[in-house]
Amino acid sequence: MTSGRFGHVFASEQRLTTPLIRGEEGELVPASWDAAIRVMQAGLAGLDPSELAVYLHGDSTMEEGVAAEALATLTGTRHLDYFPRYAVSVDFPLPTLSEVAQSDLVVVVGADLEQEAPVLELRIQEMLRGGLLPAEFAHGTAIADLRLTERPARRRERLAVFHPTPTRLAQQAGVRAELGSLRVLEGLASGTGADEVQAAARLLAAAERPIIVLGSDALSQGGVLLHGLLTGMATRFGAKILPVPAAANARGLGHLNLLPRAGGHGYGQLAQTRAAFISRLDPGVRSGGFTIVHDTHLTRTARLADVVLPAVTNYEKRGTTVNLEGRLLPLAQAAIDSGEGADLIRALAAVSEALGLRARVRGLRSAQTLLQERFGLDVSALPPQGLIASLGPRHTAPSTVKVHPQLWRPGMRREDFSPLPEPAPAPELLAGDD
Repeated sequence: MTSGRFGHVFASEQRLTTPLIRGEEGELVPASWDAAIRVMQAGLAGLDPSELAVYLHGDSTMEEGVAAEALATLTGTRHLDYFPRYAVSVDFPLPTLSEVAQSDLVVVVGADLEQEAPVLELRIQEMLRGGLLPAEFAHGTAIADLRLTERPARRRERLAVFHPTPTRLAQQAGVRAELGSLRVLEGLASGTGADEVQAAARLLAAAERPIIVLGSDALSQGGVLLHGLLTGMATRFGAKILPVPAAANARGLGHLNLLPRAGGHGYGQLAQTRAAFISRLDPGVRSGGFTIVHDTHLTRTARLADVVLPAVTNYEKRGTTVNLEGRLLPLAQAAIDSGEGADLIRALAAVSEALGLRARVRGLRSAQTLLQERFGLDVSALPPQGLIASLGPRHTAPSTVKVHPQLWRPGMRREDFSPLPEPAPAPELLAGDD
């Protein structure tokens, strides 16, 4: 499941529905795609294609990711990156979300799951109430079931939560403390440290199906030390390790080579590039030269750009994403009017045209063919429930930008709503009257 991971602003309000280019007075004005391509041709004229940096969001689909990788190969650019991502890759056999719900102990370290992975928080809540009910009938299970209980007691002793700041899930935990993640992991591995950490270590030793969940605070630090600590705990306690990716498809994109090449500028060095294409990221700065922004809304960065191309959200795409349990999931396209908004594949094809190059990936089908060549898997034929499959090793690289997970963003809550009028009370109507 990827529900809750995309965290988009409203899909229709204040959307960019056409490209924008700089007018005679220097202001951004609406234009056609053909006009935007002509402006990009002029702005990129004389630039070696290898100098164009490409930066994309970590929730881009696998098809969009392989299109960006193909363009980087075509131009020879060293400046390629996606964000948000972590500089460390934690590669252990992943538990499924069902295994989380049926585990007898979950230890959460450095994750605010309300912001990072609400679906995972839901599965942990189910674990506290006794786990998922097994299916019994091929035609479905009746709504009324004698095993269901009203307000089931939470087994708080099955949950330990550690985070530097208070979190909602910590209120449900039998063991909790506000501590730094690296300090907690070192204590869990050695059985030392704060009383709460030692208590969690004892619970891990006694559990039969323990799972350790790692969030942003843990994955943003530690490096090689982190991997050694986790290896020791996985061996000592028989625990499965579940790292929460930095973005909805950051796990999947990690299997593609979307990182800076030798001597290249990562996302944190965007301002040092001679020209840049930035898709659905808002760093608030532009490149040192010609800047193209691909986004759904007029962000801070879009206001600085030379050309703005209208994007679509993941709700409006077809493609594939990989969730936190490593499951490849097909995206179904929602019926939302996005005007002339385009996915990253089409936007990159327009940039290729402006550079005088022919993109290898020009649509969903060619992207999926390239993915099949890479991973030996036909993502166009995934079942509706997705498929857990190995995609091989993941690529990592240092990052100078710290990840700050934030699901609920400005614009996701309406401030200008009009409440429905409330009817005036009618004294003549008594409670119970028809």
